[in-house]
Amino acid sequence: MITSAARYRWNIYIILLLYKITLDLVFIFVVAPNYSYAGYTLDFSVYKYIISLILLALMLQPIAELLSKISPSSLIILVLNLAYFIPGCTLYALHGFTDKFFTFYTCYWILLMFFHYYFPHFRVPFITQRLTRGLFIVIIIFISVAGILISGVYNGFRFHFGLMDVYHLRSIQAEMKLPTLVRYLQPLASVFLPIAIVFLLTRKNIIWAIGLSIIQMLLFALGGHKTTIFALFAAIFIYLFYKENRSIWILWIVLLLNITALLEALFFHGFSYTCHFFQYRTFFMPDMISYKFFDFFSTHEHVYLRDSLLRWLGFHNPYGMPIPNLISGVYSGNYSTLANNGMCGDAFYQFGWIGLVIYPALITLAIRFFEACSRYLDVRIVFITCILFSQAFINNTFFIVMLTNGFIFTSIFLYFMPRSTFRDDVNNISGIRITN
Repeated sequence: MITSAARYRWNIYIILLLYKITLDLVFIFVVAPNYSYAGYTLDFSVYKYIISLILLALMLQPIAELLSKISPSSLIILVLNLAYFIPGCTLYALHGFTDKFFTFYTCYWILLMFFHYYFPHFRVPFITQRLTRGLFIVIIIFISVAGILISGVYNGFRFHFGLMDVYHLRSIQAEMKLPTLVRYLQPLASVFLPIAIVFLLTRKNIIWAIGLSIIQMLLFALGGHKTTIFALFAAIFIYLFYKENRSIWILWIVLLLNITALLEALFFHGFSYTCHFFQYRTFFMPDMISYKFFDFFSTHEHVYLRDSLLRWLGFHNPYGMPIPNLISGVYSGNYSTLANNGMCGDAFYQFGWIGLVIYPALITLAIRFFEACSRYLDVRIVFITCILFSQAFINNTFFIVMLTNGFIFTSIFLYFMPRSTFRDDVNNISGIRITN
């Protein structure tokens, strides 16, 4: 007799396989025909497709296990699997990534999963609610005021609601030569505010939540970064619909995105807006950029953190320009745009094959720290944070995520966020709970 647990696990396997198959179809019938000018050509290989399916089959159990005990770290790793690693399997088989790159990619994937399951969890002691509440309010006010000032001084409090012309906004922002403090505060506020919005909504502070939503819209108008507007709508959606026992919805949502893209292409002469914003830009583009990083630095000098941490000690980037600009220029001819990348691209351009071990370990340790700081928070607050930083890890280098994107700051902010209880639950190492 099949138990309910076994049936649930087989449901996960089937959804994952359907997600992979429909993602393949999206690439074949939507991405390749519409974005061949950007390099997304169809180069199908039978043996590569078989290898990608075998690899996915071997990883079904570890991926399904992420849903069996939901924790902050397992949520982040799950999103990385769906939005980065499985799309990479599709590009290997259908676009023609080299075997050498896919070997690096696969080893990175396996090591990240291994470290996730075998690195120890740790906890941090919490201070009293009276102390945390005051500091928590100060942080919200500071970030809110910073967001308002940035919008007012550099964009005249203007709103922008379009998504198809955001690169024009980015070019305008690039010409502004924003001060360093503003360049750090803007992405930090864009991540911080949606998390604060979910917290305020769980506490029924609707007016404050609306106020922060307006500030988030103002920040989107300065630079047109789609993750800013996505974060706002994701926060509202997660507050309204997400619960701990609905984690499998994550799989259904990405599968539904693929089906929607295929249906759109069927009715709109091969084009899909869903594909443009999700499969093409969110799922496939980071992998494509990772491949370009690997391809370039396979024959050029690695950077060894001289463009990030070590530059504060007097070391210099050997290429004389930001690496994202370099990769964009080499592969597209436009040195003014940024080919931002994290995960495999980040690991390889910094340390080469040694990065296989260094970066999965660093990411796992960072996620463990975030998990310790977010114990006993409402699951919806934790989930929106996981979504935002999963995308950050995919699209930016590790140390930019830690500092500029505010991973460390946000983890500390979650540490000071008021909780309803500190009651220990030995059966739930994540400490996630739903508060009333």
